[in-house]
Amino acid sequence: TPLGSARTATSVAPSPRGPPADPATAPALAPTDTTRPPAPRAGDAGPRPRPADRPGPARRPRSGPRGQTRASSTHVGEAAGLGVALGMTFDVTPAGWFGARVAHAPWRAELVGLLVPRQQRAVETVNLSLGLWGGRARGCRRLWRADGAPIDVDACAEAALGALKASAEPVDQQTTQVATWLGLGGGLELGARIWGPLTLGVNATALGPVVDERFRIRGQAGLVHDPPRIAGLAGLALGVTVW
Repeated sequence: TPLGSARTATSVAPSPRGPPADPATAPALAPTDTTRPPAPRAGDAGPRPRPADRPGPARRPRSGPRGQTRASSTHVGEAAGLGVALGMTFDVTPAGWFGARVAHAPWRAELVGLLVPRQQRAVETVNLSLGLWGGRARGCRRLWRADGAPIDVDACAEAALGALKASAEPVDQQTTQVATWLGLGGGLELGARIWGPLTLGVNATALGPVVDERFRIRGQAGLVHDPPRIAGLAGLALGVTVW
């Protein structure tokens, strides 16, 4: 058998080619952004806050609107009043007072001058004139304050000291007699803040005379002035805070 070299024939069939792709329908490749954000540097805490987000300095709360007084402070002011005196000279006579006051809530102290103008009355067969000038010392403490309104109710202790002047006419020898009048007592006051440093109040005080004087006409029997065992002061009071 003749030897011969055998070759294996391999036929490669060409792969079928289709029609070219339509550029309009061919998938388009989107460009890819290959840029990378810069790496944070050491010590960088991040983006800075906006000015509106930055914490500001702590503010101290206000104590209140202008003109409002604080309960823990001390104030000095003036006090004046106009009213009536009961039983200090005659039964009912006008009276006025003016002076200074110091307040440290809930306490208040007042020292004012007192004037009861001279009044004349017909007593028996003479015309008797009586007048008093002196002073009042008061110490008050707040008992009650209204919620939402500047209204206070105070209880006060008081001492009133004065010189009582008396004269009568017609008499043989007309002379003016001066006697000491001292009364101790207490009362109530209703006050309200009306505007800024101004306060308006109404008060009433009962006084028990400790030192007083009775008057008679020389050469005549009986008394022309016998003071009552209880006296008092009542009226309107105006206060002004100056400091």
